[in-house]
Amino acid sequence: MKRLLCALLLTAMQLAYSQTAMPARPTTGSEVPAKWIRIAGSDRLTVYMDMSTIRPQGQYVKAWLLWKMSDPKGAPSGRYSYQSYKELGYVHCGDRTSSSKQIVYYDDDVGLGNVVNSIEMADNEMLFSDPVPGSLGESLIATTCRVSKRP
Repeated sequence: MKRLLCALLLTAMQLAYSQTAMPARPTTGSEVPAKWIRIAGSDRLTVYMDMSTIRPQGQYVKAWLLWKMSDPKGAPSGRYSYQSYKELGYVHCGDRTSSSKQIVYYDDDVGLGNVVNSIEMADNEMLFSDPVPGSLGESLIATTCRVSKRP
């Protein structure tokens, strides 16, 4: 039951962030390590991808993303707060859908601080969803598939 609740929370977070199109803006004084390439951002959120982690995984392509928040966010449970998280995302390029496999939450804004929580989904628990057209989710899927050279 706990895993199902986590899966629903992950899907809700994915949908919430994929609902809003976020145009790219110049980075100003970021402390994010150089291996993370800025994909998109807004005043409240910037998303980076570690291009070296884009790899095939069976019928999927996987990659690590870094989600950097401008302000700390509280977990729905209220037990911890976080300002960034790293997500191991899986993309089905043929269907243009994505899911989260693993998420690690950090108390700092660059994914290098203390781990405050982590969630990992079994393969049969991942929920793949369609991105909203023109959204950040659609851009992340397109980037992952383009770099992996999967149609």
